This record gives sequence, C-alpha cells and structure tokens, in this order.
Amino acid sequence: MRINALIRKVKNKIAMLTALVITFAYTNPALADVTEVDAASFNAKVLGVLEKYLTPLGGTIILIAIVVGGVKMLLNAYSPDKRKETMSGLGYVLLGAAFVGGAMFFAGVLLGLGKSFNG
Repeated sequence: MRINALIRKVKNKIAMLTALVITFAYTNPALADVTEVDAASFNAKVLGVLEKYLTPLGGTIILIAIVVGGVKMLLNAYSPDKRKETMSGLGYVLLGAAFVGGAMFFAGVLLGLGKSFNG
C-alpha cells in the first residue's frame, strides 16, 4: 500500500513538472510577438469599439426594458399594486438611462478636453 502512494506522488510531481515546463515554453516572452503601441492609437481603438458596439447595445437594452415595462403595464392594468410596482421599475430604467447618457456626455467632455490639451 505504501508503494502505491509513493508511485502516485511521483506521478503527480512529474505531471506538475511537465505542466510547468509546457507553460513556460508557451509563455516565454522571447517567443512572444510584442509590438509597441502608443497611447493615442490605443485610445482611438478603444473608443472605436465603444462607439461601434457598446453605445448601440446600451440603447437597445434600454429600449427593450422600456418595451417590457410597457407590456407589463398593459397586462397589469387592473391591478393597482402590480401597476405601482411596474411604474417603479420603469422609473429605475429611466434613471439608468439618464445615468448612462450622463456618463457618455461627461466622457465626451473629458475626451474633448484631453484632445484640446494635446493639440
């Protein structure tokens, strides 16, 4: 029984050492293709992704939330408690939309200031 435990320990150590060697070989910085990127081009890429994908996604989510709230209002027209709950949910949606819009506005202002300082 003791020999089996020793063999199992040796196998585990060999597996760990093999995994370590493979990880080092694949993540060695000398093997990586590193390119230097300046901050302006990186910021331009990030802003391009934000404008292209995340802004429409946020607007779509807000639109879907408003439509779902409207459908809930129609379905709960005769129940005052559920109607009150739905109205509070729509209030949160509108508050979130205002927050997202305000964040986009202030981000635009800050980016404009940064561009004006850089020339």
